[in-house]
Amino acid sequence: NGACIVSRYIAIDIDSSGLYVVAGFARGNSVRVEHAVPILDDPRPLTPDSAPELAKRLKDALATARVAPAPVLVCVGRDRVVMKDVRHPPSGPAEEPAVVRFQAQRDLAEPAENLFLDYVPLPHPAGGDRRATAVFVKKDLFNAARSLCELAGLKLAGFTPRPYAAAAVVRRAIAASTVPSPENPAAPIGVLSLWDGGGEFVVYHGEHLVFSRSVSAMALQSEAGLVGEAKRGLAAFAAQSPKDRLDAVYLCEGHTGGGSWGARLQQSLPLPVHSFDPLLDSPSVADVPTSLRGRFAAAVGLLAARGHGQLPINFVTPRQPKAAPNKSRTWAMLGVLALLVVGVGVAGVMYFLNRDLDRRLAAARARAKTAEEDKKIAEKQVAKLKALDDFRTREVNWLDLLYDFTATAPDVNKVRVRSLEGKLVPPKPEVKSAIAAPPPGTSAVGLRSPSPPPAPVKKTQEPIGTLVLDLVSASEAEDPLVRKWVDDLFAADSKYFVRPTLSWPSSTTGKRQADVKVELLPRRPQDYTRKLVAEFPKTPPPADPQPPVLPFDEGDLQ
Repeated sequence: NGACIVSRYIAIDIDSSGLYVVAGFARGNSVRVEHAVPILDDPRPLTPDSAPELAKRLKDALATARVAPAPVLVCVGRDRVVMKDVRHPPSGPAEEPAVVRFQAQRDLAEPAENLFLDYVPLPHPAGGDRRATAVFVKKDLFNAARSLCELAGLKLAGFTPRPYAAAAVVRRAIAASTVPSPENPAAPIGVLSLWDGGGEFVVYHGEHLVFSRSVSAMALQSEAGLVGEAKRGLAAFAAQSPKDRLDAVYLCEGHTGGGSWGARLQQSLPLPVHSFDPLLDSPSVADVPTSLRGRFAAAVGLLAARGHGQLPINFVTPRQPKAAPNKSRTWAMLGVLALLVVGVGVAGVMYFLNRDLDRRLAAARARAKTAEEDKKIAEKQVAKLKALDDFRTREVNWLDLLYDFTATAPDVNKVRVRSLEGKLVPPKPEVKSAIAAPPPGTSAVGLRSPSPPPAPVKKTQEPIGTLVLDLVSASEAEDPLVRKWVDDLFAADSKYFVRPTLSWPSSTTGKRQADVKVELLPRRPQDYTRKLVAEFPKTPPPADPQPPVLPFDEGDLQ
């Protein structure tokens, strides 16, 4: 696809001659290679048995080069995979993987259960059979690559044949103007990769691989052998696609034991040959010998292919058959979706209603709390007013009481008040009954009673003070004048006094003593209505005035 992926990867080209590792970033055709690390000590092919040792070497090499962990892309040579051109009848996207698998598994040399399959569609004429390139890889090789990454502390993200990486590195070189573009962009191009152990010759037409062929190590022993191998590859492609003509061959050179092969091939082949260095713009190019730089073409191509989009062949995520869409299932899904929408709508409405009710309930609780607080404040104020009223009603107006004594007092020459003592009586505490009264309308045994509840008992006034008078009479016997004074003083205002008592204790002074004791009830100031009727005393007229006696004689004034 045309999507661009920007990520950091570690690409590894695994061969019997060693591991060629590059690490960098890829975006479209732009690839930035940060590290290029060849691992050539004790080379051995990748197998399940050699995976642990190769993983240890890979981990140590990455640590020495200070390469941070990243997803791994792995490619293997053309000789490690089986590639087949498949023709199949037209089918839908869901059934196509199964149809391709059925056609590709015919005439296999190995059992299909020992192989992994992935494929890439090829261009096909309208209305005719479809074409695809199916690629098989042994499960042991794929599992060995996965084990290699896991033992090195990495994650395998891609596994593809080397031919698909070669085209991507050429596209990158053309985009970077490292090599000239083909004269005819619509014509196929050839890519030739060479190294000590052999090489590969592949042909691309646009975005698709249309031909691939391995180059044996024997062909690199002489210039004639390499030229002959190149011509045989061109002839094989011409026989396979007689209508197509190659426009150019792009050469990725490696260590071949001699000088550059590009100039020698250009003299012997009937089409342009362009050679290039895939690590030319890499910061680590100085750390890689010149003879080994072309060997990193496939690894750099993996980064370019991954940056341009998904890998055409990737055994980590191969194309798999998909279940065909079921109309009834579609309607069922639509029904579930509708129910979900309705449920979400109802839930939303209930949420807003519930939130409104919660808001109202919170406001009601706040009002109830405020009312409760106001009630407590009012109860405190009522209690204060009641206490103040009780204090005022329990107050004795002693001055008004003395005024009444003065207003009703008889002749002071006959009866006198020797002492007066007034005391306040403290209020009695309220005593609640230990036995609760039955509720109104019920009897003592819990049965319903038709009789109405009893009327409340009127509370009688309690005395708030006592008054004790000690009177002295000029008479030796009980003086009726004293009794009359007591009657006038207390009998007339009997609703403000309780039980006045008069006693006559014995006396040895010749004067009769009378003791009066009375209890005082609450009385307001306006209830004192007596008035004192008295006349001012008459003063005698003054005597004749005498002339003033001067302290000196008149003769002294002169």
